[in-house]
Amino acid sequence: MNKYLAIIKDSFREALASRVLWLLLVLITLLLLVIAPLGYHQVVTWQLSDNDVRGWENLMHKVRTEGRKDEPSPSRRIFVSLDEKLQDRLVKVKLPGIDEEVRGPFEFMGVADSFKKALNKLIESSDFYAEESFASVPMLSDELRELKKAGPESLPPAEIGRFNRLLVEASYPDLVRSSPPTSIQLKYGWWEFFDPFPLRRATLQEALQTGAAFVMSWFVGAVGVLVAILVTSPIVPQMFDPGSLHLLLSKPISRWLLFLAKFCGGCAFILICASYLVTGLWIILGVRFGVWDPKLLLGIPIYLFVFAVYYSVSSLVGVVYRSPIVCIVLTVLFWGICFLVGLAKVTFENTIWSSSQITRVFEADGSLVAVNELGVAHTWDDANRQWREIFVTPQQKQARGIMIAAPELRNMMQPVGPVYDQRHERLLAALVAAPQPGVRERLLTVGAKGDDWEPRSENTVPTGAQALFLEPSGDVLLVASIGLFRLTGDPLEKKRPVKLFGIQLPLKTAGPFENVGPADSTEIVLTPPSTAAMSTTDGALALYTRGRVKLLERDEHGSYQLLRETRLDGEERQPVVLAFGGSTIVLGRQDGRIQAIDATTFGEQLSTSPEGPNQARFITASPDGRWFAVLLHNGDLWIYDAENKSLTMPAVAGQGAISCAVFSNSGQLYVADQAVRVISYEMPDFTRSQTYSPRLGIWMRAYRYGLLPLYTLFPKPGELGTTFGYLMSGKETQSAGSSDENLSASQRDLDPWTPLWSSALFMCVVLGIACAYIEWQEF
Repeated sequence: MNKYLAIIKDSFREALASRVLWLLLVLITLLLLVIAPLGYHQVVTWQLSDNDVRGWENLMHKVRTEGRKDEPSPSRRIFVSLDEKLQDRLVKVKLPGIDEEVRGPFEFMGVADSFKKALNKLIESSDFYAEESFASVPMLSDELRELKKAGPESLPPAEIGRFNRLLVEASYPDLVRSSPPTSIQLKYGWWEFFDPFPLRRATLQEALQTGAAFVMSWFVGAVGVLVAILVTSPIVPQMFDPGSLHLLLSKPISRWLLFLAKFCGGCAFILICASYLVTGLWIILGVRFGVWDPKLLLGIPIYLFVFAVYYSVSSLVGVVYRSPIVCIVLTVLFWGICFLVGLAKVTFENTIWSSSQITRVFEADGSLVAVNELGVAHTWDDANRQWREIFVTPQQKQARGIMIAAPELRNMMQPVGPVYDQRHERLLAALVAAPQPGVRERLLTVGAKGDDWEPRSENTVPTGAQALFLEPSGDVLLVASIGLFRLTGDPLEKKRPVKLFGIQLPLKTAGPFENVGPADSTEIVLTPPSTAAMSTTDGALALYTRGRVKLLERDEHGSYQLLRETRLDGEERQPVVLAFGGSTIVLGRQDGRIQAIDATTFGEQLSTSPEGPNQARFITASPDGRWFAVLLHNGDLWIYDAENKSLTMPAVAGQGAISCAVFSNSGQLYVADQAVRVISYEMPDFTRSQTYSPRLGIWMRAYRYGLLPLYTLFPKPGELGTTFGYLMSGKETQSAGSSDENLSASQRDLDPWTPLWSSALFMCVVLGIACAYIEWQEF
């Protein structure tokens, strides 16, 4: 064994003597020196940045419309505080998605930038707050109430800006995003750059880990590996130079062990570079950002393994062809094939496969209706054994291609609903009016069974529509950010303009909705992150907003009244998913916890993290309120038994790839997996009762029987960055950014272990072939 260790040591000496290694170490040092001055400090969150407003054109439209009215309002206060020139520009500018004949983006962008700067100056000013202008604005957050109680005139300058920012958030809850008390201001040395980011300390750590993984994946996993292949490609071919191999084999030494020793010695180059870069990044993150995460050092063995996989190909080629040039060419070709196969698989999964996944299932007059990730409804055609598309509007057809190609846009375009109105035999949904940025208006869309579910729309729904429910009475209830509304009129009766003496007034007749919220509407204003659930047993409502859970019940007059509320632990801005059944509310928290609380006392019945930081995406309750289906983003299904207060993983098909789990009106559990298959189970023993498995289309068959087996056979060294990301975060999914306000938003699945075992198996096979070739070949 000492002989082989001596060969490995010689390889390390050769690597240290290489000029290329020292050149690369100098470049890594320069990179670390460039990164080292990066740092941050926390500042009070007060100013509005581009991403803090959900469509500046909508905010500008509201300010210029309401601001020109005589009655005091936040918009009036902002509008009259602008200089006359900006007022005139704001009134005349054509806003995209709102006004017709928009002249182009540049005029709007110029006015929007001036408006943002002026608004930030107002927020910073101590003269912004006026009692009469904000008298009707609900004090939504605890922080705002405390600052108002302290007295705006007595606040220090930093807190004045914070108070005014919270006022703007409360005045426009559907337009201005809620913010944490402090933000992260990045700096480079003493120079501050970019606007402050409204990030929490934990979120900052996740972002830094992602950034560090990105740097290492490129400078170690891509550039470093390529340079290492170039440098180490002659090592194995040089073994076969005249005299070299005979000299080595003149000693009592095994040929295949000699080859493996040379192979291990060749890994010395990348080991030195990876250790230097990763350790340097770890020290910088610790010193400059206070993130001393030892898991970052796992990047050293992972990227050493990445190189070893590619180097095994180079070594085999070197044994067979004994040419460094051929080694480099065929290794790069191998990398290209692996990259293309992986890219094809990821592209297909993130577009065609994921867009076809069923996310909701419900019964409609004896038929089973399934809604996919794009929000498109399908009904089961038993005769042809397939899902038949129904209830699709022209806007959905227009946006389909965009949503398939850009998965991050799906969450923005998701419909509210549909639900089945059994009394009138129709589907109802609130669909985005137009598939374009800035348009937040939703149309009340109706599809009657007698018309083969053909969608029709004549009215819009109240602002900030969030959920549609069927009340126990059979009425349709809409939960919006501004209140609760019951559908009482004809949804297809078009609103008609009001005329006086033949002159059309800017008023419209009442729509088909009736406000059935509490008399004090400020009690239930929902600001993101927010969600709602209706009890499956008695129709009570559970509303969540800004860290609070509120319970409401319907009174004898048909209106909903606030009964009680509670404050959840943690920060206000944390999103949740929830379900309500019987006397139990089950919540999925952002940190991965599943929490069950008593709806009467708000006492905690269960709090556990079944799979660490992996978050819940959907939670649904059975009609009797005993069972709760908790579906995680990674495709695992858990069942909470409210009677025994236990959370277990059921033995159902598709665990790890489930996209939907809901209960039927009769108590059956519908589980969707394999994108388009639905299986119904009888509770409580999870006995299969029926399977809805359609014939796969040509693209699905090409994926399942062609691309997927090919991808499985190929090694995946380029995807080991996913493994590193999993080891850093512990999460098996990756959000697209929307999960900050909506935990039900789709996330990209990560497969951390397949690249590891497939690459390891491939490397062992390749090295085994090379060893056998050396043993049997005469030199």
